[in-house]
Amino acid sequence: MGGSVDASIGSSAIPTIPQREVKTAIRDTGILKNASCHTFRHTFATQLLRDGVNVRTVQKLMGHADIRTTMIYLHAIDQIGLGVRSPLDRSDGEKRGRRR
Repeated sequence: MGGSVDASIGSSAIPTIPQREVKTAIRDTGILKNASCHTFRHTFATQLLRDGVNVRTVQKLMGHADIRTTMIYLHAIDQIGLGVRSPLDRSDGEKRGRRR
């Protein structure tokens, strides 16, 4: 048998190396929120739509067969509200409480 995997388990039950690495990094940095590779995927799609990228373009980038799947991200934007800036978009001066 060696390193073979039981096909009856299903591939989603076995975490990939990137999934394990992301979980380890999140734990090691002390982030208490539950996050995964999918969190980054969701954040990427949401940010694209917030930046005004066409929903069909996002659909293609995400590999969604059905536009309704992509539209879920638009609902998330409505819930969050527009005009909220990511802390990563701030300049160094703003991070320290100084405005330039």
